[in-house]
Amino acid sequence: MRYLDDEMHLPLEAAERLKARLKTLEAKTAVIKLDSEGRVSIGDAQDFPLEVVTAELTVVSRRDAKRNVRALEGRDLEVTLPEPKRYEIGGKTLIGFLEDELPEAVRTEGGYSLIALIAVLVHKVNRLERVVQELREIHAQRAE
Repeated sequence: MRYLDDEMHLPLEAAERLKARLKTLEAKTAVIKLDSEGRVSIGDAQDFPLEVVTAELTVVSRRDAKRNVRALEGRDLEVTLPEPKRYEIGGKTLIGFLEDELPEAVRTEGGYSLIALIAVLVHKVNRLERVVQELREIHAQRAE
């Protein structure tokens, strides 16, 4: 006897309720979609909402949920990020980046990954903190 839905990996009853609600939303909005791998998407590169409002966004980050974990190579991290731009889209003025100006490591189809961008930024901040610490040590040595 099966207890989990093969597509969504949820208990059968919960999966059926969720699928029904998503189909209703998709029919009403034609923007929210459930793909064959159980991913919910809101729009695509050509048809997207201008704003998604939420109080929290959680990225699954448990080690046991990830496979093939390995350190990034220097070429993935030692990238130059472009200056942010102000632009208009759909009648709104926003600040952000142009996909074609971003390094390949953070690009996705028609946009960029916030998770990858944050990872690159964290690497750059960590590197700056190491440089600041080294400069403090040099300054302290000279002060002696």
